[in-house]
Amino acid sequence: MADALTASEREDIHTLLVENPRVSWAEIGRNLDRHPTTIAREVARNGGRTAYRSTKAQQRCDQQRRRPRPRQLEPGAHTVNESSKNSDWAGHLGRSALT
Repeated sequence: MADALTASEREDIHTLLVENPRVSWAEIGRNLDRHPTTIAREVARNGGRTAYRSTKAQQRCDQQRRRPRPRQLEPGAHTVNESSKNSDWAGHLGRSALT
């Protein structure tokens, strides 16, 4: 996954759009060393050319950022129980593979 836009890059996008509302995505991309499609998607998902605000875009990004996955198992659930430790089961290899 590519690096997310920084708050500073979002401010630059906003500034360029305010200075020249008809500026191309390619020109903004060259200024930020980003692909024009990255800029176009960023602006589109955050209000469009006339409504884009860097602070709101950054807040939205912070809220959408991936969170840690919840635990699948309860703590301690992965431990081996006593009955399986004492078992003579050796899997599909047979006992000869263990000696």
